[in-house]
Amino acid sequence: MNGTGIKKYRLSDFILIGIVIICAFILTAVFFTSGKSELRISVYQANELIYQKDLSEVENPYEYTVHGDLDVTLLIENDGVTVINSDCPDKLCQKAGKLTQNGQSAVCLPARVSIVLENSAKATAQNGLDGIVR
Repeated sequence: MNGTGIKKYRLSDFILIGIVIICAFILTAVFFTSGKSELRISVYQANELIYQKDLSEVENPYEYTVHGDLDVTLLIENDGVTVINSDCPDKLCQKAGKLTQNGQSAVCLPARVSIVLENSAKATAQNGLDGIVR
């Protein structure tokens, strides 16, 4: 054996590895903090908007109940929304958990209720978006 399989590392190799690791941490931090924009809850019943509120305006958590053939109760907090009670038999909307990110939704099909989190009008205006196509 002539030892050709052993690679000798130089100081520049360790510096390069360190720079790559630091860049990865910075990009991860930017990715996770940039997604924390102002959110708005929109509640629809039978495809009609019945309630809308910017979560940044919520000072204290409160409950909001959608009344219909089947009632759905939401816990609205400044960092997200949770379906805490539903009169439907399967309770799938409750199993969705706490909605905290843009685009998340919970739907109760028997009650014909859907809850959607989306960027608020303030955040959209600050980003300079002209419109949103759905």
